[in-house]
Amino acid sequence: MILFAAIPGRVLSQDTVTARLNTRVFFLGVNPETLRRDADFIPLNRVAWIDSFLSADPHLQGAVVHIRARPQPVTQQWAFPGPGLLYKFSGGIPKKFFLDGYRIRSTKADDHVSFMYLPDSERQNFSVTCTVDRVTLSEFSFCVVTANYPLDANLFVQARIYQPEKYEDLSVAFREISERIRNVAYCLDVTDLASSAVERSSILGKECSSKMNS
Repeated sequence: MILFAAIPGRVLSQDTVTARLNTRVFFLGVNPETLRRDADFIPLNRVAWIDSFLSADPHLQGAVVHIRARPQPVTQQWAFPGPGLLYKFSGGIPKKFFLDGYRIRSTKADDHVSFMYLPDSERQNFSVTCTVDRVTLSEFSFCVVTANYPLDANLFVQARIYQPEKYEDLSVAFREISERIRNVAYCLDVTDLASSAVERSSILGKECSSKMNS
């Protein structure tokens, strides 16, 4: 059995410090049973060493990041004639909520408080939902970026972003966030140890690699 020296002074077995979601196994460095989680998701911010990396990233600072499983591929909610029954209105949306390079839909035809953004590109690998601040009615109170996970179609990675107006360009920031959170999941994925090292992200850098292979 492969051992991980995830905590100084302690050697824990792989089974003790990993969590399985569907077909993939993710390294956490702590017992997943201590994280107060449901079986279908991994709350990454509750793992101290992972949270420190997320907090150090300007795009993910203050974000709540999860890896989740669902019964069907997340891409189904983005496909034609989607995106689903909830975000089914595309007309009458104020121009101030439009973003370059994205299609936008709202939950209601006459009450624009929640939107879904989908990239214009043919390759659909992430979406964004944003909720309008009910006080200002012009800014978002928070947005949720959902990125697919190519190694398992029934998994996805999510980042809840508070005060998204802090980003200079939301259209660019959302794309970068989707790539970052997907790469974090790649980095933690130890299902195939021999091959996964090639996939690991530079976001968590050498520290991530050392924790995976120690």
